[in-house]
Amino acid sequence: AVGAQYLDLNRASTDYVNAIGEDNAQYYNLASDDRTHLNAAGEIVFGRMTLDLLLEARADLAEYFSSNQALSDKIANGEFATGDE
Repeated sequence: AVGAQYLDLNRASTDYVNAIGEDNAQYYNLASDDRTHLNAAGEIVFGRMTLDLLLEARADLAEYFSSNQALSDKIANGEFATGDE
C-alpha cells in the first residue's frame, strides 16, 4: 500500500442520482441520448459534489473556494438541484 488518498466520486454521484431518481438525473445530461456527458447544470452540481468531497478530506483548502451552502445541502440531503442555487 502506498497510502494514497482518493475521493470516491463514483459512489457519491451514484448515491446522489439514485436519491433524486432517473427523471431528475436526466436533467444533467448533455443530450437526451447521452448519459455520459454533463450539461452546464450537471457541471455545476457534480463540480460542487467533487469540491465538497475534497473539502471533507482537506478542510484546510476551504479558503481557496467559494461556498455554496444551499447547493451543498441539497446534494448532501439527496435533493434535486438545478445548479442555480
